[in-house]
Amino acid sequence: MANLWMPRRLPGSTSEPQVSARHVRGRAKSMLWLPVVIACLVSCSSADGADQETYSAPVTAAPNPVTSDPAPPPAREPAVDTPSDAPAEQPASPLSDRPSREEIGLQFAGVEPAEWGEDLEGILTVLPTQDKVVALTFDACGGGASSAYDEELIEFLIQEQIPATLFISGMWIEDNLGKLDYLAAQQNLEIENHGFWHKPLSVNGREVYGVKGTASPEEVFDEIEENAQRIEQITGRRPEFFRAGTAFYDDVAVRIAGELGVRIAGYTIAADGGATFSKEQILAVGSNPPPGAIFLFHMNHPESNTYQGLQSLYSALVEKGYSFAKMTDY
Repeated sequence: MANLWMPRRLPGSTSEPQVSARHVRGRAKSMLWLPVVIACLVSCSSADGADQETYSAPVTAAPNPVTSDPAPPPAREPAVDTPSDAPAEQPASPLSDRPSREEIGLQFAGVEPAEWGEDLEGILTVLPTQDKVVALTFDACGGGASSAYDEELIEFLIQEQIPATLFISGMWIEDNLGKLDYLAAQQNLEIENHGFWHKPLSVNGREVYGVKGTASPEEVFDEIEENAQRIEQITGRRPEFFRAGTAFYDDVAVRIAGELGVRIAGYTIAADGGATFSKEQILAVGSNPPPGAIFLFHMNHPESNTYQGLQSLYSALVEKGYSFAKMTDY
């Protein structure tokens, strides 16, 4: 059973407040034995055992932090971990357990897609639960005006400690240097992959809404893998979920994502209509969700009504007894 967060009461709410669990982390202490001290004095070494900094990246609602791998300490002294306020950039995990770009190209060369859409087999469009649980997800698309940042919306999520999943594109990361570190440091938020160039995922360049998709199996690989590696380098955690730009896929691209160990996140409710809905429309489409509904909002249009609509919708869902989960809780 997933570890779910039950919302606390907002002003004007009649729901019973609950207190979020706090995680207590211990700090390991190392002891330097006398022979080592003597050896250090003899060799005139001035190096002392320094604490290595790690960061607990938000992976799931369960208290299982994933820490960065610091450089190995000198052999004569044990490493000691201490908390850090932000994740240090680090190398991405090797591809040894996943096919390479060339292998994907060979495996899917000449394979023609038979389907195209947002809810193909292999796309998670609803959480597998019958409980009154929903997932709030937010896309950061990137590129020009789409690289903006809705700070009010994000700070509302953080202040209320509402679990949420953020799908971040490579273009948005490039245009908002430093912000991903801050977002990844928030325990209620998790960072997932929205593609490097924010393209529909296709093996033949199919387009939707005037946006041309990836045009080969190799480009599908690049769209997924390049941004996954960038996110991992910054946050210390490889994304588990992928959502394509426009959320459209062909069935071959879905298979390639599976080969790369990626879970594809669809959605149940387009909650802000691509950041075009009014506050009233957001409340209307989202106030009676089915169990396990995945809401799709946008966090890159501060000029929109998404923040105000989310506030109203959150209060309505709290009143109806819904709880909130991250995508990786399921």
